[in-house]
Amino acid sequence: MLTTIYKYPLDMITGVTQIELPMNYVVVYCHLDATKAPCIWIKLDPEDGDKETVTFQIIGTGSFVTAPWIHVGSMYQDGYIWHVGRVE
Repeated sequence: MLTTIYKYPLDMITGVTQIELPMNYVVVYCHLDATKAPCIWIKLDPEDGDKETVTFQIIGTGSFVTAPWIHVGSMYQDGYIWHVGRVE
């Protein structure tokens, strides 16, 4: 098993991002990249054949979580704290 860390952009317009990932992925980090775009870094084995579409949602502090949601990270941007979760 050869794992690699990949960076994926997160959609701040809709707040929802779907990514096709191997079943054994691990979220490593959520933050702004060098261009100040919100991103999620995920460790995975690109050769893993079993994949699933994973939905991540960004919400602001004090926002309602409207679906079963597991927190995977938070990030700071221009005075706001954003929270990233995997929608179950």
